[in-house]
Amino acid sequence: MSKTWARRAGLGLIAAGIAARAAVLLRASLWSDEAATLIVARFPASELLSKLPSIESLPPLHFFLVHAALALFSNQLLALRLVSLACGAAALPLFWALAKRLSPSRALWALALACAASSWIHASQDGRPYALVLLLALADLVLAWDLSREWSRPKAVLFGAAGALGLSSHYLFGLLLLGNACFFGWTFRRRTRELWPRLACFVGPAAACAALLPLARAQAAHFSALTLLRAPLDVRQLLEMLGQWLFDPSFLGLALGRVMLGAGVGAALLLGAAALRPAGRSPALTFFLIHAAAAFAGLRGLEWLLGAAMTQARYLLFLSPLLFCALVEAAAALSRAPRLAAAAALPTLVLSGAAAYYFAVCALDPRLGDLARRVRALPGRPPIVHLSDYDYLPLRFYYLPEYRHWLVASAAGHLQAAGLPGGSGIVDEAQLSRLGRCLVVDPDAELFPRRWGSADGRQLAAALRRVAGR
Repeated sequence: MSKTWARRAGLGLIAAGIAARAAVLLRASLWSDEAATLIVARFPASELLSKLPSIESLPPLHFFLVHAALALFSNQLLALRLVSLACGAAALPLFWALAKRLSPSRALWALALACAASSWIHASQDGRPYALVLLLALADLVLAWDLSREWSRPKAVLFGAAGALGLSSHYLFGLLLLGNACFFGWTFRRRTRELWPRLACFVGPAAACAALLPLARAQAAHFSALTLLRAPLDVRQLLEMLGQWLFDPSFLGLALGRVMLGAGVGAALLLGAAALRPAGRSPALTFFLIHAAAAFAGLRGLEWLLGAAMTQARYLLFLSPLLFCALVEAAAALSRAPRLAAAAALPTLVLSGAAAYYFAVCALDPRLGDLARRVRALPGRPPIVHLSDYDYLPLRFYYLPEYRHWLVASAAGHLQAAGLPGGSGIVDEAQLSRLGRCLVVDPDAELFPRRWGSADGRQLAAALRRVAGR
């Protein structure tokens, strides 16, 4: 393959990947975590840091970027998601640069997996910081690899800056930095004089960590009890995490959990088979295994130290670029028949994940914008009572901000509502009984088959007691 053809093919894949990320960017309704991002980003820049701990559990960099985007665009949903789209688009050429270092002869194959990976598409269309974290992780990994091959002071400075910015985007970025330190230690285990300058590169991230520590402590005081959608890291969780990086069907994840687990098992078996063959022990596999072992061990240690589950696949999405490179190298190291099977299975799995993701976005979305239009068509402005916290923040702060919103106390267990502008809006049974006529948003269709309807507050309180007593 000529260099010109490879370059054109790579640019074509990147263009297709960016188009895949821009498609249906605004189709999915704003969801609860995105609404929390929007709430924080709306504060004046001078107040953002002080308001952050009572609403969000993440560092501030992404919120400042969204704050800047809100000043440029009148459509707040577009501004929110454009930040992620820009980061997701910029991540693709950076990944190509990484793949050409780790897997020179199969960089295009790895790039094709990254361009079509539903986990990356999802991150690029979600107004959360994970596309930003992925972008900074790729910059960090490229620089770490280069520094392991040849010392460069400018690259060392950039490596430290990428680490500091990464920690300012997500606290668990520190696990990637731990992997870098382990990789440097392994590479220079017999050349300690060359190791020390590399370890000095972590001064910048360490300073960022120290600066973020007061904020992290304040956030921990607010969010210590929240464990929604998190589970302790064990072998099953690890395999599901590997699978979700290859096959992320968004809303369909609950129904297709076995597919994600099967994808993770298949990826682990492929990597294990390659590791057992001398020809399969490639630099890409070593780079991935060291970083993965450090990250998983560090995460398990954090869970033990904090006494709380912290595992979600998106938290460690920064390991997925290394997984893609390791998988293509592992597949190439197999004998003919298994190699052909892996070559067919990997793209099939990734493309199926992208198809499932788009189906979920287009067919299973709650369509909160349509609901808001139907509510506005009704006479008057009755208060809106929410039976679930999932739609509460989006409807209250974005779709129907002119209405009075209440969230029943039984549904507020996982919502950090104390710092919300205008108060928490949480209503107990006694207050609910005094509301009079109200609209009810019922996403789980416990009381209303259409998932919304009208009820008297007293009748609603009685109905909720009956549901709770089932």
